[in-house]
This record gives sequence, C-alpha cells and structure tokens, in this order.
Amino acid sequence: SDRRQIVPATALVSICVVVPLAVQVLLSVVDFRPSVAVRGRLLSLLYATGSTVVTVDIIKRYCGYWRPYFFDECHYDAGGCTKKDGDIYRSFPSGHASTSAVTLVHTSLCLLGAARCGRPQPRLRGKVDVGNLTLLLCLGPAFLALWIAATRVKENDHWPADVVAGTAIGATFAATFYFRVFPGVFDVDSHLPRAPFLDEGSSSSRGGDYFPHPIIVAANNHHGAPPPQGQGNNHTDADDDNSSSASYEPPPASSRALGLGPNAQELC
Repeated sequence: SDRRQIVPATALVSICVVVPLAVQVLLSVVDFRPSVAVRGRLLSLLYATGSTVVTVDIIKRYCGYWRPYFFDECHYDAGGCTKKDGDIYRSFPSGHASTSAVTLVHTSLCLLGAARCGRPQPRLRGKVDVGNLTLLLCLGPAFLALWIAATRVKENDHWPADVVAGTAIGATFAATFYFRVFPGVFDVDSHLPRAPFLDEGSSSSRGGDYFPHPIIVAANNHHGAPPPQGQGNNHTDADDDNSSSASYEPPPASSRALGLGPNAQELC
C-alpha cells in the first residue's frame, strides 16, 4: 500500500512527469533550434514510455509471480489462499523500476546529447575537466531511477530480480527510441536529430554554423535541385563529348539503396 512505500505511486507519477518535462522546458530555452530537437525528444519519450508500460503489464499478467509479502495478504487458511487475484500476483517485473527507468534514463540521454560532451571541454584552473562534471550532472536523473528501484527491494515490495528486469526493460526502450532519433551522446552533433528527422525548412533557424547533411544534399541534387550559387551551367558541346566517352563508374551500393545519384559518393 501507499502508506508503507518509500516512493508511493502518486510520488512516482509526479517524479516521472515533472522531471522530464522540466528538463525539456530547460533545453527548449537554451537551445536555439527547439522545433527540431524538442519534438524528437518528446516523441521518443512518449513512444518509449508507452511501450514500457504495455510490455510490463503484459508480463505481469502472464507470469503472475508472487510478491515477497504474498502470504500476508492472500487470506491463507486451511484450504490455501482465498485471494486468487490482485496486486500480490504482479511482482515480476517491477512497475516502479521500469517506469522510473524509461523516463529518467531518457531524460539523462537528452541532457547528455544537449551538453555535447564529445567536444573538447574547458578545465577549471587548468586541472579539473569540466566535461566529467557535466557528465555526472547529466546522469543525475538516471541515478534517481536507480534509487527508486532500490527502494522496492528495501521495503520488501519486490524481489531483486523484479527490479533488475524492470530497470532493464525501461532503460532498453528509452535507449532504443532515443537513439532512433538522435546520434550517440558523444558525437559532435549529438544535440541534433539524425538526418532523416531534420525538417527541410529548419535550416534558417539553425544559426550560421549549420551545414546540410551530405545525403540530403545528394538527394536534392538527384531530384533536379539547382546548383549552388556561383556554379552555373557553363558547359559546352566538347564537355558533352568528353563526358560521353568517359568510363561510367556506378555509385556505391549504399547510394543505390538510397536512390541517390553518382555524386553521392563524393559528398559522403
């Protein structure tokens, strides 16, 4: 019951809603491209959380594993347990551990990606690496999820295996849906979604240091996009003759699979 739980269900929901949303609001304020990154973070969080809740509920109902305090609440008598259904049969895996893991591990991944820890970081007084301190701060939500999971064993609501399984399920879904949209957290452009998730018209809001992804450039050129400014259509009949006599080199297999032209190899 909520009375004897260190982290009651109401507190769990509050933590798993307030912490991720607060981080998303913070990142949308400090990031100058919120329309691209924030939407990817929120959608991946929703998909990961929904997948975790459904998966854990199905496993709980399928396994019907007893909680540690099963005999205290099963109304046991000479004929056995009279309570044949209920929460005492929902021990494996831990819902607290899975829910906190999927939301808070995803939040840590968002912080790590936005912090761009893969770039060279300054040092305090030339000695202390700021990157390591940033890394630990970004892992704060994940540490909070581990503490919530540990409380389930301490208060005798779950077996250790329940907590390990729940944490693994939540963290797996969090990482899967996050890395589908964003690159590795130690990549130079870890704060940006992958190329397929970039908006075509969002380059104007990215600042002066944005360069289009080479695959997008190759795809645009393949579909008849105009050449870059300053590179006109200055070819002659002699150029056509030379190009027709030149040997044709087919594009690599990766370019053909994407439907790109032969120039994709040079751009990539």
